[in-house]
Amino acid sequence: MSDRQDPRASGRSQRPRPLSYKFQRLREQIRSAVLNGEFQGRLPGERELGRLYNANAKTINKALSDLSAEGLLVRRIGKGTFVAGRNGDVADRLAARRIHILTPAVCNGGASPQTLPSHLAARLRDQGHEVFIQAISQTESGGEIPVETMREAETVIWLSPEPLTHSRDGLDPSGLLELMRRQIPLIAIGAFGEGPRRNVVVADYVDAGFRLAQHLVLAGSRRLAVLGPPEAGREFELLCQGCRTAAARYRVAVERLSLVRDAESYALPHRDTVFNPADGNGGAWPLGLICAGLHAAMAMVDEKAGGGPALLRRVIPACVIEPGHKLCERFDLTSYDVAIDDLVDQAVRLAGSARAGDVPLEIAVPGGIELRGSLSAARLRPPDRAATVPVMSGQRAIQSSGTA
Repeated sequence: MSDRQDPRASGRSQRPRPLSYKFQRLREQIRSAVLNGEFQGRLPGERELGRLYNANAKTINKALSDLSAEGLLVRRIGKGTFVAGRNGDVADRLAARRIHILTPAVCNGGASPQTLPSHLAARLRDQGHEVFIQAISQTESGGEIPVETMREAETVIWLSPEPLTHSRDGLDPSGLLELMRRQIPLIAIGAFGEGPRRNVVVADYVDAGFRLAQHLVLAGSRRLAVLGPPEAGREFELLCQGCRTAAARYRVAVERLSLVRDAESYALPHRDTVFNPADGNGGAWPLGLICAGLHAAMAMVDEKAGGGPALLRRVIPACVIEPGHKLCERFDLTSYDVAIDDLVDQAVRLAGSARAGDVPLEIAVPGGIELRGSLSAARLRPPDRAATVPVMSGQRAIQSSGTA
């Protein structure tokens, strides 16, 4: 049996291997300078480092890349190289970021222009982040991301305007691509948006559609309709998906309706056969109408205020609008509400952990139903399955009844 011992044995110390390459020696010199506090915050540029250490650009770049891969340094395209934290502690890097919050300059829906951004900024500052709020104007292609945001921000948070009304999220596509090129994480609040994927915090629209449809059915509706914009985005589609699931469970009719553009506003589609269809006894099935977005809710309120002949005679309304808006409370309308605090909690968590190159996360924040108006006093009960009507799915009707 050989007396040779395994050189990996834990009891034996081994001599360190010499650093044969120049970039390795330079890497250890820079590491020592960082740990000793000679370099703090932003490091000198590669040209300056080359003069300090008498090294060429290729050697400097290789040494910095190794230290960045270890987590000791953070490299940002177009911004420079930064010390990640004291003694290489990456957790220090999470505690302080430069975050830019972008808001639409004019926003008709959702929380007031001050409420959500200021609340979010206060929470982020409590976490030690450096926060800037900037309103950006909207153009045909979307809001342009400011140059200073591209140059200075480490994380960008975008508050989408009226996500249930517009299919686009309001940001210029070229700006989104530039954020990706610069490896700046983007967090969108309110809408999924189009184009490159990004971190998203939205209301749980599937849950909203299901729970509102369920409540309308239990309140006596045997037909359901979801009213939304002519050009719907993913948010509206998810809302309809939840509504269809509830409608299938209770075997009631469900139809999708689109708002009609009227000058500078939206109006209800004038379809008496939808809003007041007669049954065989001369009566009408009560319609449970889910209004998706601020404009749909306002169109219904305006129609009722104007008398709306016979259009809304047998309608039980409920709404899903942008978080933070007080329209439903003002007009005593039942609504699915998501607390701003819950949205902010998730956004703050993402802002502290999102990294360039990470797989984007989509977080759906559930809310709750606020019963108001006629629904607050309604006696909730399931419908008579034998008296149900065809279930509508787009343009296709699937006949269902209480008999097998």
